Parts: sequence; structure tokens; C-alpha cells
Amino acid sequence: MKNARAELKEFEKHKNKFLTFLQEYVKDTNIPLEDRWNLFVEAGKSGIIKEDLFYHKPDGIDWKVNTLYDTFYIEKYESVKVDKLLEKSIENEIIIKGSKEEDLFKEYFLSNFVYSFKNNW
Repeated sequence: MKNARAELKEFEKHKNKFLTFLQEYVKDTNIPLEDRWNLFVEAGKSGIIKEDLFYHKPDGIDWKVNTLYDTFYIEKYESVKVDKLLEKSIENEIIIKGSKEEDLFKEYFLSNFVYSFKNNW
């Protein structure tokens, strides 16, 4: 029977291998956007993708008239999950479902490999 430290090392090795695969997969524009986005969101929800500590202003949203605080009611230092931000953007008609803006939004986070970030404006 392996000891706990050996099991942890084995887990970390597989986790890092999967993260490398996932980064390559979600950035591969030859794969349909919805396939990449769905896997990315699923992996993000699992907690395998670390939270980014930097503030993000994704493409697809007009940031001259929208802010995370005023438009989305996201407090300073609150964690922002990108799938929830997209849902709110569509609900508030900031992004139209199926539009070029939705694609730009998704590609922004896929290319930066950010599932969640801190609103540290």
C-alpha cells in the first residue's frame, strides 16, 4: 500500500498533466467553441483551475458603459466566475445569446485560461 505522500505526488502529477492538456484543448480554435467552453466550465466548477487574482474586462462587453459593480452588482474583492458573468450579461441584454460578442467573451477567457477572478479594481 502506498503512503499518503506518494499518493499526493501521483495525484499532482496527473492533475498537472490534465491542466496542460486542458489549456491546449481550450485554446485550440480548430475545436468548436461550444465544446471548448463546456469542458472549460465543467473543469472550472470542479475547482481544478486556480482563481486569477487580477481583474479582467473581457471582450464582448462595452466597458465604457458597464462596470462589474454598477452593472453586475459585484462587490470589490468578490470572486467572479466567468460562466455566471456570461449568464448575467445575457439576462441583462448586454450580450445577445449566439452573438459575436458572446464568442468574443468566451474566447477571451479561454485564451487567458481564467475561469474565476477577483474583482480587485
